[in-house]
Amino acid sequence: MSGASARVWAIVPAAGSGDRFGGEKRKQYLALAGRPVIARVLCRLFETPDLAGIVVATAVPDPDFESVVQSLSIDDSQRLMQVDGGADRAHSVMAALEHLRALDPAPDDMAMVHDAVRPCVSPSDIERVLRIARGRPNGAILAEPVRDTLKRSALPHGRSRDSSEVDSSEAAEIEATVDRSRLWCALTPQVFPVNALYRAYARALAAGTEIGDEATAMESIGANPALVQALAPNPKITWPSDLALCEALLQASKTSPADR
Repeated sequence: MSGASARVWAIVPAAGSGDRFGGEKRKQYLALAGRPVIARVLCRLFETPDLAGIVVATAVPDPDFESVVQSLSIDDSQRLMQVDGGADRAHSVMAALEHLRALDPAPDDMAMVHDAVRPCVSPSDIERVLRIARGRPNGAILAEPVRDTLKRSALPHGRSRDSSEVDSSEAAEIEATVDRSRLWCALTPQVFPVNALYRAYARALAAGTEIGDEATAMESIGANPALVQALAPNPKITWPSDLALCEALLQASKTSPADR
């Protein structure tokens, strides 16, 4: 188990193109209450106690990221590291983990992976998932119980949410209702010992395992991370309507420098 004084290294995979969102600018660089989404994410993470640094995996090239760095305080920018991201989230996180491994982290140092487009995560939820992860060798993730009734369709869904005039022939049909009593929606941050997460990723990638998130990688080696229920809204910006929701949440809170 990791001690309370273990250092925390944040990882932000930010190389994604955001195809579902649409538009010319990638969603992590869209303005949210006057600042880029990813800038708000970084400022929120820099508030984390015992944070040693943040590794951001970006696209190659990524000219937009430099302006984000310049907007940070000198103290924060000195704790920020950039690596070349991969073809997908898993390879971007692995690139960041390899960078951290080169820094020779202590055995109890923790990796905290957070989406580049979740700007509203609350400091208290970050503190809670870190505290629980430090007490468990298999780490922990922020999550929320599934609340809505779940329907499984006969075919995969793939149509853009913002498409208009859906023809009746394109409407998905219900195949079954799914029991939600033990289902959770995985959020971020997801927190694990650096070395354990690196080993899990290395093994999963070598085996060709599809890695949806860090917990998936840990599960693939037999680990069972803890589920820590989020107590505050923590939406991921996937569709244009999510941007408006996040702006409303930031305006409503304004309790943290990252919200201002």
